Amino acid sequence: MKNSIRSFVSTLAKLGIVSDDKAVLWFQVGVLESYWKKHAANMKGCQENHMTTSEQFTFSTSSTNSTSSKPISTSQESNDGGIEVYSDGSGTLTHLAGGWGYVILENGEQVSEDSGHIEKASNNIAELMAAIKGMEHAIKKYPNQQITLVSDSMLVLNYATGTWRVKAMHLTPLFIKIRRLHKQIGFKTRWVKGHSGNPHNTRADALAKRARLSLLPQSS
Repeated sequence: MKNSIRSFVSTLAKLGIVSDDKAVLWFQVGVLESYWKKHAANMKGCQENHMTTSEQFTFSTSSTNSTSSKPISTSQESNDGGIEVYSDGSGTLTHLAGGWGYVILENGEQVSEDSGHIEKASNNIAELMAAIKGMEHAIKKYPNQQITLVSDSMLVLNYATGTWRVKAMHLTPLFIKIRRLHKQIGFKTRWVKGHSGNPHNTRADALAKRARLSLLPQSS
């Protein structure tokens, strides 16, 4: 178990969420260790399937006294104006390659896009990475503007607002990171139906798939 905890602490540090010392302190004061000890046995051998089967681990950075988040908009139209980040991820199983992609709009016009590969990533990991990468870029480029995160993943949007608690150990570092971004600027969220013809969602999806496929072995 100690090796597994060290691995988790290392993941937190590599993602830049907390320093090694801070993460170790969390365990020492029982912030995470009590959850780990209680549910580690149940997590063994579990595999992720979207909302995952490693649900026994429950951890939330949200305060129980905080006000509830605003409902996620389900409008399919790009009607917010301002800055919009369309993100999408592409992945299958945790031991296979994944990819992320995002498109940024300013007043309805695309102004930038980016994508990247992940050596090992489930679809949820890829979706969260796409949202995090897109929001980090948008927040840096547009520090004083309202930003809307648009995704076809309800997990991403509900993690961002803190409406859902994370139940999978391997998603916890990404959950913490997207919550931190949301708390930083209070960005809006909007759900868009995937593969429904929305050109920006389609473009983000294509970027993510291309990035994922770039890591797959080529047939001879």
